[in-house]
Amino acid sequence: MERGSRLYVFDAFPLVAYFKHEPAAPRVREVLETGQRGESLLLMTVVNWGEVLYTAHELRAASNIPETAAMLDSLPIVLREIDRDLALLAA
Repeated sequence: MERGSRLYVFDAFPLVAYFKHEPAAPRVREVLETGQRGESLLLMTVVNWGEVLYTAHELRAASNIPETAAMLDSLPIVLREIDRDLALLAA
């Protein structure tokens, strides 16, 4: 593991919930903070990253895709290409 002792593999749902201030948002914030402090490794596939952008745009939560992409890139989440092993780990 690259850093920290915990591993979280994100799909689009937690980030969409976080940005929409849904009930899961506080827990997502806690996990993001552990990644920021280096206590955990946060992974997301580029496919899910694109899904967050698409969903934000469709929900009108974001009108500017490049700005939303930059904001996502500022989070302590490491983007990974998807492969069978990572899909299995996420499951």
